[in-house]
Amino acid sequence: MRKWFVPGALLLAFTLFGCDNQTLMMKFVPEKENKAGQAFIEDIRTGDFAPVLAAIDPAYAPQLNADLLKRMQALFAGQSVKNVKVVGSHFNKTAELTRYSFVYEYELTRQWLIADIILQPEKGHLQIEGIHAQQMFRSLEQINGFTLTGRSAKFLIFLGAAILVPVFIIGTAIACWRTAIPRGKWWWRILVLLGITNFTLNWTTGEIGFQLLSINILGAGFRQELYGPMILQVGMPVAATLFWIWRRKWLPRPEESAQHFG
Repeated sequence: MRKWFVPGALLLAFTLFGCDNQTLMMKFVPEKENKAGQAFIEDIRTGDFAPVLAAIDPAYAPQLNADLLKRMQALFAGQSVKNVKVVGSHFNKTAELTRYSFVYEYELTRQWLIADIILQPEKGHLQIEGIHAQQMFRSLEQINGFTLTGRSAKFLIFLGAAILVPVFIIGTAIACWRTAIPRGKWWWRILVLLGITNFTLNWTTGEIGFQLLSINILGAGFRQELYGPMILQVGMPVAATLFWIWRRKWLPRPEESAQHFG
């Protein structure tokens, strides 16, 4: 999902964005296949491997064997399950095949665990094409949450730019509306609202990216998939900067103003 914001709503949006992610996620999750996926993971957790082995696609049987299921079961470490969330869901359909993939987050007694499974319908039942599990010591919402704690100067500088660039653009847009521009008035009013190019910062990993051919409305924004990392975006306010340079040529000179007054 993609959201664009003005500076006054930036921090509020960051705070509220993670609210009720699970309710929103479940609107896009196929119920039948999701229940089957969770049932297979639960069979692994409890050590009931027979239904899982029977559902594995023969082409993947050498890799998805009983030894793998035992190692996955060990990751649960005999802990009780406090909560299960669907944190990822993908559906792919082509002329040749249909495939479902799900990612589950298990909140256990002492830790978290991420399990993913890939399912493909085959002759009225679901076959398993892939399965994996990984222990986590924090939930995905905690890992990918927006926080300033422990952030380096790079994060703070980028966040400052994400706030100041829209402030500069909005102030420029107001001045642009009030300025008598001799030609291309409406073009200027539109262009000053845009940021050109796109610098991005992954708020979880700190990775910085750059896109040359990109436009940001108000010069900044952020995007975040449910349970995924937040990506801050900042563009260069080229048109807004050029406006202030050219504005001095458009304003009437003092002697012209005096003559007009006289």
